[in-house]
Amino acid sequence: MSMKKKSGNNIFVMVVCILAFAALFMLQGKFTRDGHTAYNGLFSQAMVVVSTILVISASKKGFIAGIILNLFTAVWVGIMSLRNFMSSKDASTELSAAKDELLAAQGELASATDGVVTAEAELAAAQAEGIAEKIAGLTEKLEGLKGQVGGLTGKVTGLSEKVDGLTDKHEGLRAAAESQLPGILVPICTIVTIAIIYIYLTRTQKMHEELSESYETLMETNRIIKEKDEKLTYLAYYDLLTGMPNRQLFIDKLEDNISKQAPCVVIYTDIDDFKKINDVYGHNVGDAMLIAYAERLKRFCGEINFVSRIGGDEFGIILNGNLNESAVLEYIEKIRGIIAEPVEVNGALFRITMSYGIAFYPQDGRSTVEIFRCTDVAVFNAKANGKDRPYFFSQQSQYMR
Repeated sequence: MSMKKKSGNNIFVMVVCILAFAALFMLQGKFTRDGHTAYNGLFSQAMVVVSTILVISASKKGFIAGIILNLFTAVWVGIMSLRNFMSSKDASTELSAAKDELLAAQGELASATDGVVTAEAELAAAQAEGIAEKIAGLTEKLEGLKGQVGGLTGKVTGLSEKVDGLTDKHEGLRAAAESQLPGILVPICTIVTIAIIYIYLTRTQKMHEELSESYETLMETNRIIKEKDEKLTYLAYYDLLTGMPNRQLFIDKLEDNISKQAPCVVIYTDIDDFKKINDVYGHNVGDAMLIAYAERLKRFCGEINFVSRIGGDEFGIILNGNLNESAVLEYIEKIRGIIAEPVEVNGALFRITMSYGIAFYPQDGRSTVEIFRCTDVAVFNAKANGKDRPYFFSQQSQYMR
């Protein structure tokens, strides 16, 4: 997954989590206003989970968003709790005043009730005496006192209801303020929790980055070592001037044939009088000619037969298979044909010839040392007998073709 795509996924998760948090917050507020506070714990746990997902999915941005959301929740709930506490305090003040007013009304009612009792006693005494004017006056007084008692009774009843209402209001507001305290503590604890998670994630990411850097460094080091190893291998088995396999790789190839007991023919070629070219025209011309003839030999031999530069002006060819002398001579004639074509160096044309020493495995030798000795003898005889010709190794070293 690309970094751009991963960033887009993180933003999407952040938006979803923020919306989910806001929805949970509003639902919690609605349930609290409706009096269903039993669900507050469930909503709080869900908000903690959302905050954790924010940090895990969006790292630093999610951590900042989580802090802002939970701080907002804590502050909002704190304001609501403080408002309920202040309202509870005001209700408590009103309740005290209502209680004092109720006590005063109850005192007045008791006095009025005592007045009624006294007036009734006086009226009974007046009725016993039969004084009409006194009876009328006391009757009127008694009715007034009874009316006062009735009014005070209504007042006491009203004040009692008011006290009960203010008591319920005070207790409800106080309970609401106390029930909102966890709503302040949970977001704060959530902030602490996501801070711990964020620190852990940051350290983990840092360790991952360090491991990635170490891995990349190790891979780069391995690449450099591999390149150097390949270069050393190339230097060990290939000729720098011509790019052909060198003497060591030629020996390894021949030993491989010997280990498999696969018949083959080894042709050892040596450029005739090449030293004169270097002495007269310089080594730069000699090197250019060696490169040109090496390319011709590589193209001619292809992938079927193996060719290498085994010395300064010496080349070796391995022909696979059990070939006879006639087939070998035909092959060498083709080589002589491509070698006979002149090479142009710095505007001048140069022609050379080669001498060829030939040995058969396993007829002439059964080891690389023996085969090389045979080809050396054969080349020596080719040069001794006029150069520019092939020579087969034989025990008598007299079979020139």
